[in-house]
Amino acid sequence: MAFHVVVEYTRPNTDTAWYSNTDQFTTYGNAQAASGNRTSHNVSVSANGLVQTVTTAWKDRSTFNTARASDEIVAHVNARNAYNTTNSISKNKTRFEES
Repeated sequence: MAFHVVVEYTRPNTDTAWYSNTDQFTTYGNAQAASGNRTSHNVSVSANGLVQTVTTAWKDRSTFNTARASDEIVAHVNARNAYNTTNSISKNKTRFEES
C-alpha cells in the first residue's frame, strides 16, 4: 500500500526564503524515484506565498521508513530544521496511507 507524506511549511513573510535542498539530497531523491521507491513528489506554494506544501508518495511504509533513516535524509532533515528554526518557518506534518 502506498504511503503518502504531506508537509506544510509556513513562513513569516515572502522575504524569507524557503530552505533549499542540497545537491546530495536531490541526487538521493532522484535515485529513489528512479528505483520506484518514491513514486511522486510535488511542491506547491499558496497564492499568498506564505505556505509551501510538499507531498511525497512512497511505494509503502517500509520503503519510507528505510529512506527516512538514511544518512542523506537525516542530514537533510537536520539542516532543514535548523534553517527553519532560525528563519521562523513553522511545520505541520500529516502522514497518511492510501486505501
